[in-house]
Amino acid sequence: MKVIVHLYKHPIVLHYKGGAGSGFIGHAGRPGMVGGSSSTDSSNAGFNLNNPVIKDFIKYFKDREEEHCLTIDKDGKTIFRADGTKDSLTIKQEYEKQMQDAIFIHNHPENYILSNADIDAAIKLDSYQMVSLGVSAWDGEYKVSILTRPKDGWPDRSDVSNYIKDISPDMFDEYTSRINGGMDKLHSTGIYWTSLMKFVTSKFNMNYKEEIV
Repeated sequence: MKVIVHLYKHPIVLHYKGGAGSGFIGHAGRPGMVGGSSSTDSSNAGFNLNNPVIKDFIKYFKDREEEHCLTIDKDGKTIFRADGTKDSLTIKQEYEKQMQDAIFIHNHPENYILSNADIDAAIKLDSYQMVSLGVSAWDGEYKVSILTRPKDGWPDRSDVSNYIKDISPDMFDEYTSRINGGMDKLHSTGIYWTSLMKFVTSKFNMNYKEEIV
């Protein structure tokens, strides 16, 4: 997905595509449900599938081919919502500051797993949670991918970016090798994004989990 946020005169761009892109990672193996271990800044706040607002968002947008987002506060109250196209979503400038400490929920039409761009945006905007929803390439289940800010705050943004760049070449080679070996692109991409979350969240002790909706 692509989200453009005009922040401090310089736009932030979150870009998600169903295929592996930007040289980021894959991993040889079947993707599974990935979990993190870091403590977060509030154990009772955050994304909750029982929240009626979230239920309605999932109901209306789970099968859409366009990008949509819902931003709520830690108590589950709506801050703003935005609609986009198949691969882009623009956030109005007046909502920028409201994204700090907020929960940013969006759909991925082709995959449910958070991307490297989602991680980067969560850190730069200092959001409480970054959440993506979509269909699993492996089992067809509709799942949610949730990244929560650690209790001591997000890691340094440049450290995360540099780590991804360091591991990118080998992981992208594995992605290509799987396709050359006969695996379809959709499934190889699923491994790619699952591995990205596994390696990055483990490296920086970030709290990450997935749930079936």
